[in-house]
Amino acid sequence: MKILYICMHNPFGRGDGGDLASHAYFNAFCKLANGAIDLICSNEIELKNNSEDNFTKGKIFFAPERPFFYKLLSVVTGRLNRYTRFAKRIIKKGHYEYVVFDHSSIAGQLVDYAKKNGVKTITIHHNYEYEYYKDNSKWLNRLLFLHHVVRNEKKAYQKSDLNLFLTKQDLVTFENVYKHSLNKNAVLGTFEYMSNTHLPQIRQNENGDCITFSITGTLCSFQTNDGIKYFFSKLFSCMPSKCKVIISGKNPTEDIILLCREHANVKLIKNPENMDDVIQQSDVYLCPTRIGGGLKLRVMDGLRNGIPVLCHEKAARGYDFFYDTPFFKIFHNEMEFKEYLIELIENVQEKNFSRIFIQEKYEEYFSFNSGFQRLKSIFETTFII
Repeated sequence: MKILYICMHNPFGRGDGGDLASHAYFNAFCKLANGAIDLICSNEIELKNNSEDNFTKGKIFFAPERPFFYKLLSVVTGRLNRYTRFAKRIIKKGHYEYVVFDHSSIAGQLVDYAKKNGVKTITIHHNYEYEYYKDNSKWLNRLLFLHHVVRNEKKAYQKSDLNLFLTKQDLVTFENVYKHSLNKNAVLGTFEYMSNTHLPQIRQNENGDCITFSITGTLCSFQTNDGIKYFFSKLFSCMPSKCKVIISGKNPTEDIILLCREHANVKLIKNPENMDDVIQQSDVYLCPTRIGGGLKLRVMDGLRNGIPVLCHEKAARGYDFFYDTPFFKIFHNEMEFKEYLIELIENVQEKNFSRIFIQEKYEEYFSFNSGFQRLKSIFETTFII
């Protein structure tokens, strides 16, 4: 078996959600292929390619940025990334059995070409891109490119031999919007990117009556900012009078900085060196993110640290494994937020579940080995190895 893996994100990354997911998927496919896998990724990560968990024994090709002229043409051509021309040469010469497109915008431009060259195609859909792009891009970009985003996604879905999804909700959405694919669709979910990942050592908080809440994320992203503004405008009034809120993450915008300054019990931690150390200080993990598609990987931060979670319904996608547990609550509106907030606080104060138990349940589904076994089963069922 020989695989070509084409990645939009950084397959060695450990920061943003997309990077973490792609890191895990790439390593899982490396293990599936026993290292017989070549990689195409952006040349911008070439100098960062020093990952200690690089499982590939194959070649790594670094795709250069497109000339400005070709970027302008993308309004007409619908080529929304740098990989199309670059990857075609490699697919033609590589004698690959499978190609993995780690994003629908890549697959939409290359799936026909790969199949023409006798290569079986696999697409990883990180989101329902129409929803994600609509929620996270400026109006002019939506006007110029949204129809291309939809066309690429639909083509990738309908023509790939195997479509992999992060959440069941995304899979159902694709089936409803783009209709049933003639090929295989499956929910892979996401998982840790290494089999020997050391989960954070559990530390118990002794805050007495003062409950500490944690919100994390990339604080310069549109959907995270929207969620934090929603938290302060609609949910903050539901918080107990005696509490502390820690908001932490990368590159907070001026809006977020000013909002945090308005409240004496809110602490903002910019670009923390170790996010686990920050989250371990909390009793409840909050995720008020309410826009965008796919799986919100930051919710994993709370669970892997053994912290009970209260999140918006949009942020709960992909966490079906935890839906019926007492430490994972989903709210749809302000009234439910207040109801479940009181319930979680009581459970924390009465110690009705342990952090170790939550962490064990997290590892049961989100460990690398668990994710790899899901991929292996899906792959073998699809291609009858």
